[in-house]
This record gives sequence, structure tokens and C-alpha cells, in this order.
Amino acid sequence: MISSDNDCNTTVSTAIYSSNDSYSQSDLACRQTFFIDNCLKSVNSVVKFVARNGVYFSRMYPPIGRSAQFCSVLFKVSLHDLGGVNRRLAWQLYNRDLYRHKDDINVICELLAVKHGDRVIWS
Repeated sequence: MISSDNDCNTTVSTAIYSSNDSYSQSDLACRQTFFIDNCLKSVNSVVKFVARNGVYFSRMYPPIGRSAQFCSVLFKVSLHDLGGVNRRLAWQLYNRDLYRHKDDINVICELLAVKHGDRVIWS
């Protein structure tokens, strides 16, 4: 039985995000941007060349280019600004997505409360 709205919100949001795990996806993308940025700023000329070529020129062929494109779209930043992505931005993205579903979560919570007898619908 659901004891409060907070428990319900936690339960439903956990159920929604357990399948796609939005924060973990954002965190992984954040780690990818750190790696890409480190490669682009590398002192090793070979690493720097391969990273620049993959990110800026043949983007969809090498994995580093596809990762850069994915992170760019996910965080809504240009490829040149990937170095500015941090965990705070990833957390804000997660909260924005959660807030977008807040009304749906509240409706589901109310329906679950009615189902379990915690609330009664008056007509």
C-alpha cells in the first residue's frame, strides 16, 4: 500500500526511469565528453589527429565521432563546446526530463491511490 504522495512519486519515477535510466545515460555521456575533450587536447600528435578527424570530419564512421555527435545532441551543445559539459549539466538534464513527466507521474500516483483504497473519487 502506498503511504504518501512522496512514496508514490518515488515509486513511479523509479519505475519510469529504471528502463532507460536517463541519469546513467547522461552520466555516461558526460564521461564520454571528458574523454573526447582529453583526446582533442592531447600532447600526442597521433591521438590529437585521430580525435580531430573523427569528431570534426568523418563524424559518423569512427566511434569517437559518433559519441561526440550523440553527446552534442543530448546536451544541446556544439561539437566545439563539448569540453564545457560537466556532471552538473548532466544532473540538470536528468531533472529537466523528470520534471517534463511530473504531471503523468501525479496522475499515475492518484490512480494507484484509488486502486489501493487510499483515495475515493467523488462525483
